[in-house]
Amino acid sequence: FFFFFFNKKKMNQIEWLINFITTVNSKDYRYSRINYSMRASVSVIIRIKDKNLYDILSSEDEEDEKEESLKISLILDMLEKLNNNGNREVVEILYSKRAANVNDSWSGHVAFPGGRRQEDESELETAIRETKEEIGLNLDDKRKYFYIGRINDNHVTIKGMKNFGVSVFTFLQLEQEPLLLETSEIVDVRYVPVDFFFSKDLFSRIRYISIDSNILDSKLFYILSKYCNVKQIHFPCVDLPVVDNSLDISYTNNKNKNINDITNNDNDSCSYLYNLWGLTLRVTTNLLYLGIGKSDLKPFDLPLFKTKNYYVDTFLFGKKQLKSLNLLSKL
Repeated sequence: FFFFFFNKKKMNQIEWLINFITTVNSKDYRYSRINYSMRASVSVIIRIKDKNLYDILSSEDEEDEKEESLKISLILDMLEKLNNNGNREVVEILYSKRAANVNDSWSGHVAFPGGRRQEDESELETAIRETKEEIGLNLDDKRKYFYIGRINDNHVTIKGMKNFGVSVFTFLQLEQEPLLLETSEIVDVRYVPVDFFFSKDLFSRIRYISIDSNILDSKLFYILSKYCNVKQIHFPCVDLPVVDNSLDISYTNNKNKNINDITNNDNDSCSYLYNLWGLTLRVTTNLLYLGIGKSDLKPFDLPLFKTKNYYVDTFLFGKKQLKSLNLLSKL
């Protein structure tokens, strides 16, 4: 299941970020790591909108202590002060829009920056290298980025990618910098407020993407196709909102049209261009869950997929979850 958390009040996004950093760096936290023969890595980049956090750290801490290591305690202290100043800071997550490419299994998808691991590098090094190549951000620059930690691995269920896993690494952006998009791979980026994922607006933006079951590498989908005549699997997706990021973006190919020119009007014809689903949606919900802490948020569990066969869906998910599916199908 995907677990979303509905909040009637406006989400305190700084508290979410504090909880997330604390959880991922606690002694009790263990991320799920699975041994795969093939691996890729992605970077989740989180920022506080319109804030250069490094400047705040510079004004409050001695230079030698700060340069030695941007320690977790310093980051958390700074966030606590921001949280107590009474301002409603906006915490955002960076998503990229992949270019259309017949040789890319994630062609046109919304994704986190990343790619396949090379033989001579670690998974973290892969995430850093791929982010630099795709969107021009140097996550190795400790003045501009703070490495938060690693979260759960994810399995890829596309045929031809058997035993393929994706490692996920999270970073806090301390200083804003221009983006340089490699247009053969990435056509656009968008920062989305964390608060969106806890709002009513999210539920009005849940749709379904239909994928032929025969291209999915899963024993379950094979059984459903062969014995239950399920030819398509319907996966939930979220239409990400258009937001005013005012980003400084340049392109490796100047002739490439900025997709923001197309999507600056938030309407049905263009907002679907940012469909968050599949692996990236799984990573996002895991990310959100790790930051909720001891809150009063009410969980809303959404099955990972549906078949549109009443008996199959009831057997797999139960009547309670099927009711959730039916409610969402009417949105």
